[in-house]
Amino acid sequence: TVLYFMAGLLLNVTAFFTFLGVHLVVGFIAVVIGLLFGFLIPNVRLATALVPIIMMPLVLFSGFLISRDNVPVYFVWLFYISYLQYSNQILTSSQFSNGFEFNNCTRTFNTPCPYGTGIQPGTKFLGPPINFDPSESLENGGILIAFFGVFLILSFGVLLWRATQKRD
Repeated sequence: TVLYFMAGLLLNVTAFFTFLGVHLVVGFIAVVIGLLFGFLIPNVRLATALVPIIMMPLVLFSGFLISRDNVPVYFVWLFYISYLQYSNQILTSSQFSNGFEFNNCTRTFNTPCPYGTGIQPGTKFLGPPINFDPSESLENGGILIAFFGVFLILSFGVLLWRATQKRD
């Protein structure tokens, strides 16, 4: 919670609790994915090699580095299975749609005004090229919770499978 204020994010109660809630759910998902890999992969050395290979595409196609419109058609499925892109959309929409305003920009030779001159609403940032819709935040939150549930059930299933293997 201190990080929110240290980063200079929007001083808004809704945005703060959205930030807190999304980071809690993403943390839960990360823990459950860690458990799943821990149950599936037999040794630490192999896990150290495999986990980055599996996680890096999720980070790459999360919308932080490549926007949805720039993802090649054959990799779009990676965009949709990346739980990080749903949290990115929620957090970005929360910050820029809850009263955020860009400072008064006056066009000079060295200073372009990408969203127009004068004071501009933060919602202009959510348009092209990232195309985030703040009305999808609740749906994206539900998808994050579903990711948590699916990974939790998978982890439990793998744990039960491993436990029955040890008895035999």
